[in-house]
Amino acid sequence: MEKLSIEVISIIIDQLQQDSQLARYATVSRTWQAAVEARTFARLQVDSDHLDRFRSAYSPHPRRQAALRALDFDVMLPTNTSWGPHHATFHTAFNSLFSLMHEWEKDQDASAFGSVQLRLGVHVAARRADDDADPKSLSHGVEHLQSMRPDDIASLPAVRRFDRFRIDVSLGQAIDPLTTCQLVLRLPRLQSLQLEYWDPDRRQRTPRAAYRTWLAEGIRSLRRLPRLTKLCIERRGSEEPDNHGVEVQDFRDDQGIDIVSEAVRQLAEAGILTELKLVDILVSPDLFQDRRHSDSTSPTGQAAAALPWPAMRSFIVHSGIVAPGGAWYYTGDPGAVTPMSSAESGILEDGMEDDDSDDDEGPAHWWRTRPDPDLFNPLALAMSAAVLRMPRLQAGALTVGSDHGLCDDLALQCAVPGEPFCESMGDGMRFADMEYRRWKTWIGGKTEWEVPAQVRDNWKEFVGEAGKISVVVYEL
Repeated sequence: MEKLSIEVISIIIDQLQQDSQLARYATVSRTWQAAVEARTFARLQVDSDHLDRFRSAYSPHPRRQAALRALDFDVMLPTNTSWGPHHATFHTAFNSLFSLMHEWEKDQDASAFGSVQLRLGVHVAARRADDDADPKSLSHGVEHLQSMRPDDIASLPAVRRFDRFRIDVSLGQAIDPLTTCQLVLRLPRLQSLQLEYWDPDRRQRTPRAAYRTWLAEGIRSLRRLPRLTKLCIERRGSEEPDNHGVEVQDFRDDQGIDIVSEAVRQLAEAGILTELKLVDILVSPDLFQDRRHSDSTSPTGQAAAALPWPAMRSFIVHSGIVAPGGAWYYTGDPGAVTPMSSAESGILEDGMEDDDSDDDEGPAHWWRTRPDPDLFNPLALAMSAAVLRMPRLQAGALTVGSDHGLCDDLALQCAVPGEPFCESMGDGMRFADMEYRRWKTWIGGKTEWEVPAQVRDNWKEFVGEAGKISVVVYEL
């Protein structure tokens, strides 16, 4: 065994990776021990309550520290506590973890760290078994925390080891998005951020507005991370109203601007982001165009010009049919669709109240089945114009539709030669015609949309004379 090269030993251990007793092979020799520990200590899940075990297993062994590639860190909150102790628990947990990591990094060059991901979860010990529960069953009782005070976050040691950060929503607890973004500012080498946040129940209008404001502020702060190239934000929690006749909340500021979409656009315009993914985020044309200054002039007296997204290589945007401006992207005929009974639609009647809440929304009535030209077309136009300002773009996608599986989605996708479309629409066409610049639009079989002339003109400019444009109807 000692005569085997480290390369051969590594191949053997890779084949033994499925063996639950892999650690036993570390006793073969010191060479085997190093190769085995490079796998067994590469990923670890640790609770904040048991951080001492992590310290004792890794701190005395620099080789194990170097092997670490992914750390799943769960903050354990005590049950039945007031908000104050939660602040203290978060600060204690992160200060302990970051201090430990910072201690490891003393007198080390950042190039020695490799690529290490930190995944963050939050749990209340008594609720941990609920992680697989239906989100609807907990969305009314979820505790939304402004998790840490800014001064506490600023006091945390900076950690250079982590270049990827992922935060998962844990049903029952959620860190607010501003705290998350402020926390990642303590990771100066961060390159990739996957952020899930919990959107309060739609009847809780005051908390929802606060969370959206925090999200915008947090996204703006990310411009302080010079290495951040990949950003994914996913909204969890509040779903679209089942009754399409209800009034939806207006999140715009006093100038009529959607500040979340604006913050994402400004981050892309800053020239660092190469990949962007937004999942179930309420978006508006402000994601693709600057409406705040569209009628103003620059300090030189020239009209304000649309800025490019100079580094963007791919983007995916998934949106529902609710716009952030207190309106719906889709319309239809209420009389053409029969409302469901309360039993059919499974309406929750739990007596949840909020100082800003409306009365019960009534039975499910899914009558908005097609895009409203006055609201959806400006979004499609802004997107089609924006891709013309992305010189490095390889593929982009905007999908809009309800979350009821009604086959009413619209998917607008573009790609350059040699690149597949960002997403498959189930028709096997993602990899078709890859020798061309392409723009393809999928229209769900249960909806309809007439492409505006100006949108089609932008498509033509993107693909050029030799490119391909297609509009197809698909059925799930």
